[in-house]
Amino acid sequence: MSYASLRQEVLRKFPELKPQRRFPLQALWFAFLLPAIVALSALAARHAGPHALLATAEALALGLLYSSLGLLTHELLHGSILKLSPATRVISWFGFLVFGLSPEAWLTWHNRVHHFHTNEAGVDPDSFGLWRDFQKLPMSSFVLKRAPGSGHPLSWLYLPLNFNNQALTVTWYFLWKGDRRLYKTCNRPLAVAETLLMYAFWAAVAIALGGRAFVFVFLVPMLVANLVVSSYILVQHLFCPLTDENDPLENTLGVTTLRFLDLIHFRFSHHVEHHIFPEMNHAQLARARELLSREYKGRYRCMSHAKALKILLSGPRVYRDETTLLDPRTGRTLSVARMGR
Repeated sequence: MSYASLRQEVLRKFPELKPQRRFPLQALWFAFLLPAIVALSALAARHAGPHALLATAEALALGLLYSSLGLLTHELLHGSILKLSPATRVISWFGFLVFGLSPEAWLTWHNRVHHFHTNEAGVDPDSFGLWRDFQKLPMSSFVLKRAPGSGHPLSWLYLPLNFNNQALTVTWYFLWKGDRRLYKTCNRPLAVAETLLMYAFWAAVAIALGGRAFVFVFLVPMLVANLVVSSYILVQHLFCPLTDENDPLENTLGVTTLRFLDLIHFRFSHHVEHHIFPEMNHAQLARARELLSREYKGRYRCMSHAKALKILLSGPRVYRDETTLLDPRTGRTLSVARMGR
């Protein structure tokens, strides 16, 4: 079933799921998160020398704040909190700052390419795609050897670096070498300017604070934020078949997690619902999951977050065919045809 057909069918059965309004009061989350990050960064910098243990705890907390900020920024740029405007673009620049990710690049990469071509081999930049295509990409062998499940000692760094690496790949490779028909809506000079400004910001912070403080103010928080965000994005499509026709019931997986995490991560776990209604606010996603999981029982994909991560850390990454993951080094395979159902 195509995306348009599925969406129309869902709205016909459940008209109450039609996203009808924004939730501007949720912008107050930014008024909390951004000042909290600034204040905690100042404390971590101050404690970096004499109180390294305290600075470490503050850096870990910073990483958790940055992960919440990044997930909230994702929702902001889908337009469910505030209407997209120059003001939201400024807010989103700060929201993605720790990831070195330009809001302009994100709007094309995520909102237009990923959402309209989810798990489409050779098109979706969030998918490893088919092995025959993936092995032609720059550094493909290096990436695969160090991916989760490879057994390589450096594979444990994959999640803590994944989202920043993905931002680098999209900004400096896909925007320029990818299919121009897909990325033509991106203002490349603006994306580059936003990205370089982020690099300059962090370089200035490093110079001002010194290397030791920079570890606690940027490096550790960045690793933690990547770990949290990647624990979602690396499982929500990888365990689903590749599809030529965008069907969120086929190519997207939801996860169940702790209610507290759902609160501070703005129900990012409700990913099937998000892909059917990208503009739906997280406040409506729980009701959507309740209805969709019941109506499409047998097609709806969902599993516990812990189980998904266990499979991620032990299973293969790249596709042999549309429904089978492959480890090219060992020949080990994993079927995803019924995963999460």
